Amino acid sequence: MNRSSLPSTILEQINIGKIGQLADGTKTAIFKAPVHGSIRVSSVGLDGDMQANKKHHGGLDKAIHIYPANHYAHWQSEYPDMARAFVPGSFGENLIVSGLLEEEICIGDQITCGSVTLEVSQARQPCWVLAKKFSIKEFAKSLDKSGKTGFYCRVLVEGAMEQNQKISVVTRPNPSWDLFRTRQILFGKDKNAIALDALRELSTLPALSVPWKAHAARKLQGQAPTDENIRLYGAAAP
Repeated sequence: MNRSSLPSTILEQINIGKIGQLADGTKTAIFKAPVHGSIRVSSVGLDGDMQANKKHHGGLDKAIHIYPANHYAHWQSEYPDMARAFVPGSFGENLIVSGLLEEEICIGDQITCGSVTLEVSQARQPCWVLAKKFSIKEFAKSLDKSGKTGFYCRVLVEGAMEQNQKISVVTRPNPSWDLFRTRQILFGKDKNAIALDALRELSTLPALSVPWKAHAARKLQGQAPTDENIRLYGAAAP
């Protein structure tokens, strides 16, 4: 693919966060604040950024969360009474960019910024912590359904980056696997031959995150899906 046809934009903001807590005492590092100047990026993410629940957040496959700034206006319109809550950094995102929308980004895309190279591993799957933060019970489900989740990257080349640098997709090995299609095949209910063939292909992509590969394997084996209520609401369905 011609590199000139791949998306490129400017890194608008870099955020990191320490472990704090919600009003009910839930420990979380979802509260992020902007940092300025050059920041070091290692295989586990931004220098100084923390995660409270390392079972589901952070790690090599989810070292960096990128979120398109284009989406804030959508949430402000969707929840006008809460409009002032939906600002850069409020979703726990690390890198904020204009563009690089989910339908424009594919599994395995390699993204450069400064001296760092990232690789897209999966879309974000929002959880109940975000809903509690905004005090909107259905927010995680609403965010999930919208597809406006941003996406996770692993770090292929460690280095440094800073605000206002160019951030660009430079390699696209899987142009047919944009994040929207990936989510549809992985979590959709279609079980016809075409969908299953696509799922088999998806499960072989080297860049796909370990959790999503595991989900694909379970689905191909006909196992019952995980109860999504636990992720979305913090409790299993009654």
